[in-house]
Amino acid sequence: MESVQEQPVTITSKAAEKVAEFMKQEGNSGLYLRVYVSGG
Repeated sequence: MESVQEQPVTITSKAAEKVAEFMKQEGNSGLYLRVYVSGG
């Protein structure tokens, strides 16, 4: 199986800083960001 790494979502640098801050608080560098999109 071939591994493909995509970047389907673009976030601002400020948002990336916040995500990094949350990951640091959790103490687990293996965490991922889950994004939920709601129509409406």
